Amino acid sequence: MVIQKKYICLPYNNNMALKTLEFYNNGKLVYDLKIALDFLNPNNYAFVDFSRFACMELKIVCKTPEYSFEVPDEHIIQTDTIYENNLENKPFNHFTVKSGWMSDPNGLVYANNTYHMFFQYNPTGVEKCNMHWGHAVSKDLLHWEEVDAALFPDDCGYIFSGCGIVDKRNLLKVKNSEYDTIVLFYTAAGGTSPLSQGKNFNVCMAYSTDNGKTFIKHKKNPIVPNITQLNRDPNVVYCDDLLGYVMVLYLYGSKYCLLKSENLVDWCAFQTIELSLNSECPLLYSLCVDNDKRQRYWILSGASDSYLVGSFKDGMFVPCQTIKKLHYGDCMYAPQVFSNTTDKVIRMSWMNILHTSSFTGQMSTICEMKLKKIEDSLYLCAWPISEMSTLYANVKEYSYIEVSKEKPFMEVLDISALDIYINGVYNEAAVLNINLFGIPIICDMRNNNIAFGNAKGPLSIKKDKFQLRIIVDKNSIEIFIDEGEFLLSGEVNCDYILNYMKIISNIPVSVEKIKIASLKNQYKVRI
Repeated sequence: MVIQKKYICLPYNNNMALKTLEFYNNGKLVYDLKIALDFLNPNNYAFVDFSRFACMELKIVCKTPEYSFEVPDEHIIQTDTIYENNLENKPFNHFTVKSGWMSDPNGLVYANNTYHMFFQYNPTGVEKCNMHWGHAVSKDLLHWEEVDAALFPDDCGYIFSGCGIVDKRNLLKVKNSEYDTIVLFYTAAGGTSPLSQGKNFNVCMAYSTDNGKTFIKHKKNPIVPNITQLNRDPNVVYCDDLLGYVMVLYLYGSKYCLLKSENLVDWCAFQTIELSLNSECPLLYSLCVDNDKRQRYWILSGASDSYLVGSFKDGMFVPCQTIKKLHYGDCMYAPQVFSNTTDKVIRMSWMNILHTSSFTGQMSTICEMKLKKIEDSLYLCAWPISEMSTLYANVKEYSYIEVSKEKPFMEVLDISALDIYINGVYNEAAVLNINLFGIPIICDMRNNNIAFGNAKGPLSIKKDKFQLRIIVDKNSIEIFIDEGEFLLSGEVNCDYILNYMKIISNIPVSVEKIKIASLKNQYKVRI
């Protein structure tokens, strides 16, 4: 088969066995994919970008453990366009891919007046395999457009998680246009594919000089050879305290390695650190306490959102307090912040939900991060970005309501994503029940916790008031507690027949503020 169009269209059925497709050019294996291939009774189609193989003749071999055969050319469709289906499962305001598996956000970067979101991506099904880096762009952090995949697997392995920066100092010496160079650091997961058998997990680098349209893998890859068996997920940031770039790399268990470089290519390890309650996907960035530039600290966290606050002293990261936890729940993972956003730290995470027949996963609400001092401790806080208010379509507000068994609060809700504020006086004898699209959220002030579904977390630090900000979409709830000191999230199924919010309490509770804002839909959806 000669590649004549941008995509090949592969039919698959999620109920069928995974098979391996191997693509050969002149007898050499150049690409491989796992897919539940089904030519006779497909229920979905995968569109895979083959433009890098344009005009090449490829032989396709389908393999199972027991059997292999060459795929006839007539079974493969080539096309220059793709389509999106399964719109009834798409959220109103959270990013998903058109089709395939999506997980960890990778390479979040603001470059040349554009926000770039890369992510773990399987273009050929809803299973966690075939890891590429997908790519989406935005001008405002609210409206995202999925564009062509950025990084493809090669003989070094599938493309596992990593990060992105802007090479403003032109350290790589590759800038050749008005665009600053975007640099991606990624895990080359050797041994995870037929093409990479016998290879190790290494750290590699790719760069773009055309604002992310194309990426070139660096000639000196791997820039960090294997340290331990499955080391992965590099996170890179410039550190003034060390006069160079720092990379945090996951090793094993809850151990991470810190490395330093002055040129982005040559790296030297200088510290191993334990980050309890965490594994994978490290994240390092700095914040000022209560916006006081005289008090700047570094935040070091892992995939599960437990974090250390500390400083670099004598060339080492030194925590100033014990580890704390920001996120509670069972669906949010692998947070990452955007590089090169100057005065703000902007973060998003993967939400491991929406396991549908054609796509899996959504991204979280995008938040601004702050560091606050509360009762002699430093707390990392997450709060939805202020730009979200530009999406408000319909706003209802209520003040100073007493809620009890006899006097519940009830309000009809729009069928859309919602941004809801509920603030009140903390009463240590009260249990407040918030029913939202048929989903009960329990605020138990007797035990100082809040819960819904399988998610449960703290309700307040000071216990003088309760403050909730609830972002609800078709299949998810995110609750920002107090001023963002705690974050609770979970997968739900909103019942739009029960389109109301009801608040009731076992004893009278003073609710000082209720604000319900309907959000304009950002993506094509069907109810």
